[in-house]
Amino acid sequence: MSRIPAYSNKAKENMGIFYQSYQDFQFYIEDEKQITSYLYKEVLSKVLGVKLKRVFPLGNRQKVIDASKLNRLDSHFFIIDKDLDPYLDSYKEDDYTNVIQLERYCIENYYIEEQTFYDALNYLITEEEINGTYLQWLDSVLEDFREVFRYALIARKYNVKEWLNGQEYKHLKSNNDYLVDRDNIRKKFTQRLTEQSIVIDLDEELRKVEDIVSNLDPKNELVSGKFLFTSLKVFIKKLAQFYKLGGIRDDTIELQLINHIDCSNFSFIRDYVYGTKTEGNPVK
Repeated sequence: MSRIPAYSNKAKENMGIFYQSYQDFQFYIEDEKQITSYLYKEVLSKVLGVKLKRVFPLGNRQKVIDASKLNRLDSHFFIIDKDLDPYLDSYKEDDYTNVIQLERYCIENYYIEEQTFYDALNYLITEEEINGTYLQWLDSVLEDFREVFRYALIARKYNVKEWLNGQEYKHLKSNNDYLVDRDNIRKKFTQRLTEQSIVIDLDEELRKVEDIVSNLDPKNELVSGKFLFTSLKVFIKKLAQFYKLGGIRDDTIELQLINHIDCSNFSFIRDYVYGTKTEGNPVK
C-alpha cells in the first residue's frame, strides 16, 4: 500500500522560497493544524493588504527559530507563540530580525474575545438573546485556569511531564463540562511530582510564581488560548442545547470564531513587516 508523501523538515523550511513568485511575503509558523494555517493566511492577508496563498507550518517553536537562523531573506518572517517563556528564569530574548513573537500566549488567545464570540454565534442566535453569557463563561473558568498555569510555570522549571501538552481536557471536570476541576489541581500536580520522583517545596515555588505572574493579564498572557478554547467550545455546545439549536461540531465553532477575529489586534505584525509603516489597506 503506497503512503502519502511527506515533506522533510528541510523541505518545509525552504518551501517559501518557491512561493516568492506568487506572494509578497513568506510566513513560517509553529502549529501544523490545517485550520491554524488558514487562520494565519486570512489574518495576515487582511493585516498586510496582500493576498497570501499559503503559510508554512514547521511543527514547533524551536523548529521555527532554527529555520529563522538559516533563512535571512528580507521577505521571510517566522512567527512564534509567546507561551510561558518570558516568565521563566532561563528565558533569553534573542534578537532575530526576522522572528515575530505574538503579544499573547498563542494564536488561539486572539479569538477568545467577547465580540468575536457573539459575532461567531450570530448565524445561530442573536447577541441580544445570549447577552452576558460570554462573561458568565469567562468568570467561571479564568481564575481556575490561572491556577493551572501557575503550576505550569513550576512544571516548566522542573520539567514535570503531562501537565500542559495534550492536557486541554484533563483539567476540566469532564469532557462534557466546561468548568475546571479546581478541587484537584494541587492533588494532580503533586501526583505528577511523585510519579516522576521530583522533590520540591511546592508552597515556596507557588509563592515565587505569584511574584512573577501577579501583574499579568491571565486571559491573554498567562493562560493558553488552547485551554480556554477547549472550555469555550463545550460551553457553546451547552448553549446550543439550551436554546434547542441542535449539535455544533468543534471545527465549525473554531472556524466561526476565526472568521470573526478582530484583525486590528495583529497590527504589530504589520508594523514589524513594513518597518513601522502603516500606509496601505486599513485593518478590518
